[in-house]
Amino acid sequence: MKFAENLPDACPPPEAKEMAFNPAYRIVKTESAESTCFISHNKLGKPLPISVDACRWSSCSFFTDIDQARNIVAKLPKPRGVAQKIAKMELPEKAGLSIKKNNHVDLWFYEGFDPVTAVVDLEEVVDGA
Repeated sequence: MKFAENLPDACPPPEAKEMAFNPAYRIVKTESAESTCFISHNKLGKPLPISVDACRWSSCSFFTDIDQARNIVAKLPKPRGVAQKIAKMELPEKAGLSIKKNNHVDLWFYEGFDPVTAVVDLEEVVDGA
């Protein structure tokens, strides 16, 4: 299967599996969930931190617990004029390969899957949420 992004060698790792997540939560920084909200840090050109491997940096990160997503948003800087929302999603098994650790998911989308179609709700994040 082909992936939506060019991935490093040996990525995704062999333990990655097709899994459905209902619900899954993704932090987005736009008024509505757009395809750009689901691009990896690698594809965005962000520098790879020493503590993260290149394969994981090339994944799209989700949470399976809404409170964990809210806690992460609460710790993020609040740039002026940037929306902070949490997209609630229903990700089908055939979206790609993923690894779930606790309430966090690293997902490598298959080519042709549009994650925007999996968004079922957007929650506005307010200070103190």
